[in-house]
Amino acid sequence: RVCLRLAILAMAGAALHKGFRHHQSRPPGVAEDYLRAVLGSLPHGAILFTQGDTPMYVAKYLVEVASVRPDVTLVEADMLPGDWYVREKLPSQRPGLGFMGEPPPQQQRLAAILETLFRNDSNAEVFAVPDLKGHEQAIRGRFELVPFGLCKRIRPVKPRTPGRWKQDQQDSAAAWHSGGGMHL
Repeated sequence: RVCLRLAILAMAGAALHKGFRHHQSRPPGVAEDYLRAVLGSLPHGAILFTQGDTPMYVAKYLVEVASVRPDVTLVEADMLPGDWYVREKLPSQRPGLGFMGEPPPQQQRLAAILETLFRNDSNAEVFAVPDLKGHEQAIRGRFELVPFGLCKRIRPVKPRTPGRWKQDQQDSAAAWHSGGGMHL
């Protein structure tokens, strides 16, 4: 009986130890590699809209804890409906983000933030990872998402020209290479 109890106690201890190692604050490998490559491909001072828990928390870990790209501003697209987020959190992260006073209706906030960003800085470098599902209607016809390596570049809609299409392809390929591609 004593041996059985010791064996059960040892198995429980081993399971707890393995569980602790598994649930440390460090993100899982594939997600970390992916977001590290995304962050590595972004230009200095970029704004990265993230959507979903995994991309957001892994990106936050890399930027704020591991100091991989402290120059990149992270915006949680899923948090835009929260008044406190657009009034307090965004402006504290980067001047020009968020709203002073009454924010627009929830479904228009992303477009309003983007319009303000590009009005204040027409050369703003704005990206999304993985995409902006659920926000397509709000930005349709005003902004476009263009492939840029492992993420999407967000920019105001302008007439398409053959030269612009070629430049988009070159930018996307350069972003892929500068981010190191994916090494899985």
